[in-house]
Amino acid sequence: DYTQVSNTWSIEYIQRKLDKFIPAIYATFNNYEEVMGKEMIKGLSRKIGDRLIYGDVTYGGTPTQIDGFHAIAAEVTDNTLNNLDGGNAALSLKMWRDLYTAMKMGVDFWLIPFCIGTWLDAAYQEKGFAGLKSDTAGTMAFISWGLNQIGEQVPFFCGKPVYRSDFLLAEQAETGKGSDARAKYTSGTKNYSLFGVKLGRSPVTEADPGFRLCFGQPADEAAEPADGKLTFLEYFPKLENYIGKGMRMTSYLTTLPGSSMCIGRIYDITDAAVTV
Repeated sequence: DYTQVSNTWSIEYIQRKLDKFIPAIYATFNNYEEVMGKEMIKGLSRKIGDRLIYGDVTYGGTPTQIDGFHAIAAEVTDNTLNNLDGGNAALSLKMWRDLYTAMKMGVDFWLIPFCIGTWLDAAYQEKGFAGLKSDTAGTMAFISWGLNQIGEQVPFFCGKPVYRSDFLLAEQAETGKGSDARAKYTSGTKNYSLFGVKLGRSPVTEADPGFRLCFGQPADEAAEPADGKLTFLEYFPKLENYIGKGMRMTSYLTTLPGSSMCIGRIYDITDAAVTV
C-alpha cells in the first residue's frame, strides 16, 4: 500500500553587506567580494548540514525547517525495528547488527559522531590485540577496514562504510522520540546517535525506498537554471541606510524519505567503550 504525502520547501539563506568605501581592494588578491562569497557558502553549508540532522518541521519551533534524520527516524520509521533506544549506555554491536537486519531495503552508509568512532577504532584494534590471549578477537569480525576513493582508511560495519560527521553533536537524553525534537546537549550525561542511511537512486514517484535531499530554486527565477543548484547568489546594487551593496546566498531545499526504511537510528548512546 502507498500513502501520498505532501512536503514543503525550506528557505535557508545568508546575506552580507559590502562596504562601498573600500572598492579598491576588490581587484587585489584579497578580493573582498570573493572572500565574502566563500564565507557565505561555508556558513550556508554548515546550516544545511545541521538541518539534515536536527531539523524538525513538527517540533522544531519554526515552519521553515526541514525534517532531518532524527525527525524522519522518529516519525516515519516503524519506531520499533529501525528506531532503537540505546538506553543511555555504550553502543551495543548486537543492537547495531539488529538495526542493519531491520533495514530491509539495505544500507548505503553509517553516520556516527567522532567520539563513537574512536571507540569503534579501539574495539577493532586495541581490543583485538588484547583478545588474542583468550581467542576472543573474532567477536569483532563484522567490523573491518578499507580505503575510500582517495586512499584514506575507512571502517566498515556489516560491509557498509562508517563515516564520522561533525554535525552529529552531543545530545540531550530522552528527547526526539516522536513527542519533541531531538535536542542538543544542555545538562546531565552527554548522549549521541548513530544513523544508517539508504539513498534514493530514482525518482521518489517510482517508489524508490531511499532518502533524498531535494533542492532547486523558484520556477519564476529566470536568471539561473532551476536544476542542479544547491545554492544561488543574488546582488543588491543599493541598500537603504547603507553606503554599499549587498549579497544574498539562498538555498531552497527539502528532504524526501522514500520509505520507512530509508533512515535507521540508535539514539541515547553514551561516550563509552562499545560492547558486543
